[in-house]
Amino acid sequence: MSIHVKISIRRIIFFLLFISTFTLLAHAQEPSTRKDIYFWMSPGIGLGNMGESRELAFRFGIGFQIGHLIITARNAGVTEVMSTSIDENVVDLGLTAGYSTKTPGSDGYVSISGGVSYVRGTRGYLDEISTVGFPIEVHLFITPLSFAGIGLQFFGNINPERSFYGMLLCLQLGKVR
Repeated sequence: MSIHVKISIRRIIFFLLFISTFTLLAHAQEPSTRKDIYFWMSPGIGLGNMGESRELAFRFGIGFQIGHLIITARNAGVTEVMSTSIDENVVDLGLTAGYSTKTPGSDGYVSISGGVSYVRGTRGYLDEISTVGFPIEVHLFITPLSFAGIGLQFFGNINPERSFYGMLLCLQLGKVR
């Protein structure tokens, strides 16, 4: 793992901690007794990094929220698409849990979550990756309709073999408001 990747991961972790601190402070008020349940599927595409260059990032997740607890099952990854050399990729299958600012009737939310994942990928023709990782996610979504939303998602996976991260434009389809 190069120094560049380690610095980038530290920046992502700092950013996530920074966002979560302000999120928790902004919502450290009288808790609501109403606990609506939300559920959705969420495909996304964008840019990612798994070491040396920006590549195609993708994600598909299924999530639900009860109160301020958000739980997501996801498949996320980064892959080379325009390479003249050997294709490389890394993907995870993970489960995350965290905190969401979404409240009944709100038009959007911010959330942060982390969890555990199985990571798999390739590094050249014969070098396959298979390990356990720590997935992290930050969602910034607007939900103008009761059944659909759109937003940005920052994701990453810290693991001993090949950490990766990215930013995606995502849709949400389901009961989102």
